[in-house]
Amino acid sequence: MPHVLSRQDSNVAPIARPWLLLVVYLVVTGALYRFVTHLPLGPVATVPASALDRAIPLVPGTVPLYLTYLLVMPALVWLGRGRTWLLPAFFAGALATGLCLVCHLLRPTAVSWPAADSGWIAWLQRIDTPLAASPSGHVALPVAIALVLLALRQRTALLFVAWSALLTATVLTTGQHRIADVAWGGAVGLAAGAATLALLRAKADLRTAAAALFEWACIVVAIRVAVAFGSWLPYALAALVVATRQHALFILYHDAAHYHLTRRRGLNDFLINLAIGVPGLVPVEFYRPLHLAHHRHLGTGQDPERRFLYHGQPWRFRPLGAAPLARQFLGDLFVLNMVRNMAAFRRAGGQNMRLGRPFHAAAAVWVAIVALLVWACSARTLMLVAALWFVPLLTLSVLLQKIRSMAEHSGGPHATPGWADWTYSWRTGWIGRVLVWPYHINLHLQHHRNPAVPWHALPNAVDDGEPQLASRDLVALLWRGRTMTGRHVPSSGPSAAEAARPAEAADALRTRPLAPLPDPQPRTAEPHRASALPRLPGIQMLRGVAILLVLMQHYLLALPDGTVADRLSLWGGVDLFFAISGFVISRSLLAGRANGRIDAADWRAFWIRRAGRLLPAAWTWLAVGLALGSVLTALGPVDLTAQLRGTAAGAFGYANIFWAGCHADGAAARCGLPQLTSIYWSLSLEEQFYLVLATALLAIRLRTVLVVALAGVVLLNTQPGHAFDLRWFTRIDALVLGAGVYALHRSHASRRVAAWLAARRLVAPAGIVLLALLVGAPSISPGDPLAILALAAAGLVWLATAGERDDDTRRRGRPYAMLDWIGERAYSIYLCHLPVLLVADEILWRTGGLAHAGWPRLAATAIGSLGAIALAATLSYRYLEQPGIRWSKRLTRPATDPT
Repeated sequence: MPHVLSRQDSNVAPIARPWLLLVVYLVVTGALYRFVTHLPLGPVATVPASALDRAIPLVPGTVPLYLTYLLVMPALVWLGRGRTWLLPAFFAGALATGLCLVCHLLRPTAVSWPAADSGWIAWLQRIDTPLAASPSGHVALPVAIALVLLALRQRTALLFVAWSALLTATVLTTGQHRIADVAWGGAVGLAAGAATLALLRAKADLRTAAAALFEWACIVVAIRVAVAFGSWLPYALAALVVATRQHALFILYHDAAHYHLTRRRGLNDFLINLAIGVPGLVPVEFYRPLHLAHHRHLGTGQDPERRFLYHGQPWRFRPLGAAPLARQFLGDLFVLNMVRNMAAFRRAGGQNMRLGRPFHAAAAVWVAIVALLVWACSARTLMLVAALWFVPLLTLSVLLQKIRSMAEHSGGPHATPGWADWTYSWRTGWIGRVLVWPYHINLHLQHHRNPAVPWHALPNAVDDGEPQLASRDLVALLWRGRTMTGRHVPSSGPSAAEAARPAEAADALRTRPLAPLPDPQPRTAEPHRASALPRLPGIQMLRGVAILLVLMQHYLLALPDGTVADRLSLWGGVDLFFAISGFVISRSLLAGRANGRIDAADWRAFWIRRAGRLLPAAWTWLAVGLALGSVLTALGPVDLTAQLRGTAAGAFGYANIFWAGCHADGAAARCGLPQLTSIYWSLSLEEQFYLVLATALLAIRLRTVLVVALAGVVLLNTQPGHAFDLRWFTRIDALVLGAGVYALHRSHASRRVAAWLAARRLVAPAGIVLLALLVGAPSISPGDPLAILALAAAGLVWLATAGERDDDTRRRGRPYAMLDWIGERAYSIYLCHLPVLLVADEILWRTGGLAHAGWPRLAATAIGSLGAIALAATLSYRYLEQPGIRWSKRLTRPATDPT
């Protein structure tokens, strides 16, 4: 078991799961940003443009640099994973972002955008809104990170200083912010960074501080939304949110009672009184003596919980009947039990607490906050805010705390069958953590064994083989009408001696110190499969379907206007290729790896295989296209420089960005012949996806990558899309879903559904429906068909893989064999078909032109060009693809996927 952190060294411990933390950050801030930019809760103040703002020119080319803001936190996590400086830097960045979002929530602001009908600026204005202007989060986030890293003397600080300057410039050159927004954003960033450094110097636990700030952010958002909507349902939901978050704050308050927030006791008490002691009406100076006495006298007659907390109440540390339990809960809900507690405390001689400077300082801050609210809000709003705070505080929050307290301690050793201790330890899920056991308070047994362990280190204090109650048994613990399951889930293997510990040893168990723990054994790299993965015939046939759709689409585009080509759109073939690639690449990288990650050797071998598989054919056909562009005349003169730019974009994997820029600037005609290089946009997008996926799998599991990617896809699909804009050329939807199919297709649920479809002979009808969706998506959703295309493509990939064995090589008739043959050569067909069509168009032009060609001649040309494509693809497959694959096999271990 890992070393258990004390409060002295908690900030120097690296973040255990940084990528999960990043996912939570992106989801929470993304959802709140979406809310404040589309639903302002109040009158919107427009930030005026100063003379200096009007003098700053718009530079459309800086839009991609402006969008690098989205990479700031992922880059921070990537660079800082495993390092001690990541915690304060991430804290500062998240604090700056949170402050900006709360400002936008409480005081909506906007800018007046400059007019832009086309190009990068127009595209940015379509996907964004002018709201959430001041303060600028684009400036606040990198500034806060840069300040903390500079103070910590990290070389990485130089990157974020440069990034801050870059974003400061681009928010102005894109017209998204004004100079005043930049100034306020910089001030927020500096304040967040300075606050982080102050907490570091005070040796405050940043994890606890971050948790308290997060809880307050939830409370502020809930109250603000409820006040804005002004009806009973938002009030009820806000009361529930506020009560659960107050309860969570009291768990952090309990931790601070042990001085875990900071080693400086006065500052510790000031901060926790500021966070919940003063607004929660329970100063920590009152709570701490009672709580420490509870630790000293647990289970005895001197235990304050037994003397005061349940005085005059039905609860006796045993399950209650329905009526007594209802009386207990109603007494907690309507403050009656709280009155009984205080009366018993007074009668027992409880003296008035001595409130020192920490309490008075925290109270002074709250007086200032209340004064600000009185100045800014109407009397009705003040009453609503007060009600939404104090009503949950005195009712629902008290009830939650009492339920949690009942679940913390037993009536004695073996009072609960099979449980030989005074204190419980629970294994719980996320619902239990939100409502009853936030911040690992479910590990109360471990807390009592060593109160010096802060909340975030308690999971490391669970002994191997130590039993834990299942959270489903909470009802049985409280109510006599439900029977305990008796399943005390061990963390590893339960010790017989531990399970049979006699009652007289329970107090020794309860008070024993936590023994030093050995460091975990270093993990050795898991060996990768050395043998080639078996073929998947279903995937190969899907490749054949995909390339046939692409061919049909490009043949239809070659027909004269006014024909069926104007009513059909078969772009879904590309999305089917994307879904196949997402599945196959994930399988190639991770087959045989139970941990869902790869190592550096696998990463290098993967790229050698990709290079051997893709580059010889791609570069050869790019060279052929460049040569054809210089000799063909049917489409007019070709700009050789533009053609070279397009060729370079295809050769080096940025063709999608290149063609998006060409279309955004309305200059596609000046980017070279699209018939020769434009198809490389999809190959470039796939290569970029391979790079991100393979690199991410060095550090995190596939499922974590997919959670982040799916969140990004959902956000992308909330933005308006247009044909041939940046969204069109970066449509990773099907790639991500294809990788998701790989993550799920071996699951039990996936196999059951596949077996159910097969038993009812519904596989073929389901495939036909999905193929119809793939073909008909542009008609079903003319505005933005990308989501339908991606879902249909991923569904087809799942059908082709879920019910089929990897080693299934059966042939099911000549049509399937033909599709398999086409799918085998799909890559070469994709590369060569447009150059062949261009040559066919040249022949038609030289023999009279397309307009004067009759249908027999067009049919003959189509058949001849199809034959030429088949021949060229066969030669390319045999003499370019296969030698490249053999070359890569010689340089690496055997390839994991022959396709």
